[in-house]
Amino acid sequence: MESSVKSQRKFTALIFIMMMLIGLIMSAPLRAEEAAQTDPKILPTTVSDLTPVPLVKVGQGTFRKLGFRVYDATLWASQNTWDTSPPYALQLFYSRDISKDTLIDTVMGDIEDQNVANEETRVRWKSVLDAALSDVNEGDVLVGLALPDGKT
Repeated sequence: MESSVKSQRKFTALIFIMMMLIGLIMSAPLRAEEAAQTDPKILPTTVSDLTPVPLVKVGQGTFRKLGFRVYDATLWASQNTWDTSPPYALQLFYSRDISKDTLIDTVMGDIEDQNVANEETRVRWKSVLDAALSDVNEGDVLVGLALPDGKT
C-alpha cells in the first residue's frame, strides 16, 4: 500500500512538472495591452477561446525563492478540482526578470529532484526548453494549456 501511495505521488509530481514544461515551452509571454489586462481571477481570452469547455480557477499560490517572490501561479480546470484529464491551464505571473539560462536550470533541477525522468529524457527536455524559451521579464504572463485532443 505504501508503494502505491509513493507511485501516486510520483505520478502527480510528474504531471505537475510536465504542466510546468508545457507552460514554459508552448507559451509566449503576453505583452503590451493584454498583459496589462491580465487578472489572476480571469483566464486570458486568448487561452479560454481555445478550450472546448469553460475553465474555472481550482488553485493558486506564490512561488518564492529565498523569500523573494518569483511568480504567482493560477491553476485552471474544467471541473472544480484538477485531475489529469484535459483541458487545464497553468498561468504564471512573473514578479521579476529571469534569464533563459536560470529558467532552464531551475526546471531541470526540479525534474532531477523529483526523479521523474531518466537521463536521456532530461537531455531531450533540456534541448526543447533551450529552443523554446527566452528571458522572462517582470510582468510577463505565461500560460500553459493542455487540450483533450493532445494539443498544448
